[in-house]
Amino acid sequence: MGHTVAKTALLTRSTGTVVRTALTLLSGEISESQCETFQVLYTEQHDASVDFWYQTPMRLVLANLNYSSWSMRAWLALRLAELPFKTFDVAMKSQPDWKERILQFSGAGKVPVLVDGALTIHESLAICEYVHELRPAARLWPEDRALRARGRAISCEMLSSFSTLRSLMPCNVRGRSLRTPTSPALDRDLARIFDIWEASLATSPGPYLLSDHLSIADCMYAPVLFRFRTYGVALSDTVRSYSDAVLSHPHLVELQHIAASTDPIAEYDAALQ
Repeated sequence: MGHTVAKTALLTRSTGTVVRTALTLLSGEISESQCETFQVLYTEQHDASVDFWYQTPMRLVLANLNYSSWSMRAWLALRLAELPFKTFDVAMKSQPDWKERILQFSGAGKVPVLVDGALTIHESLAICEYVHELRPAARLWPEDRALRARGRAISCEMLSSFSTLRSLMPCNVRGRSLRTPTSPALDRDLARIFDIWEASLATSPGPYLLSDHLSIADCMYAPVLFRFRTYGVALSDTVRSYSDAVLSHPHLVELQHIAASTDPIAEYDAALQ
């Protein structure tokens, strides 16, 4: 009989070391006898700078990467940190039980969900922060405290705001719209996003929002750049340079290649007409 959760099967202790053997059982398509087993070895006196060695990587439960902007954000953070992980697509709006599939991993009923052994983490920004703690050398947040504070503030704003943008410009990486939506509420969303970008770039030492390399803040706003390209939103020279720098980054190019080959979702493609 298939299982749908990740669970810890065995915990043993030896001097100075914990060996945790976990059974990763995903999606109901993998039986208990077929499941993959992995071990995570770490010292009892560890900190966030210690690398974890995975015989089997973490799992990122996500939706279609052409459409799911929240999934993109977590995926991008993991790629930037160069952590090994595998993905499990819940077949959003493609299979009748896609909502139930999500609930098997998180009671929040939303993607993405990061499964790391017996731990599950939902919400994109929380996943990004967890990835930063696992691999601080990736510099997903800058060392400067003020810049980190600004980055977290604008990332939280992305998380909690811009509902009209999401409604009128659903994410579609490979799509190109025949029109540019407009409304007073959408205009306010766009104006605020441009204000965030212009102010951040004015003090950044590099081509990205906070520094010379992509940060969690850029992960949070990269899907917006895809939206602007898809729907033909006019960009200032400053924002155009930022968009070009982000979308030409190797991991963003990789994401676009993945998005190009995913299954279409008619409901979202209809917004392009």
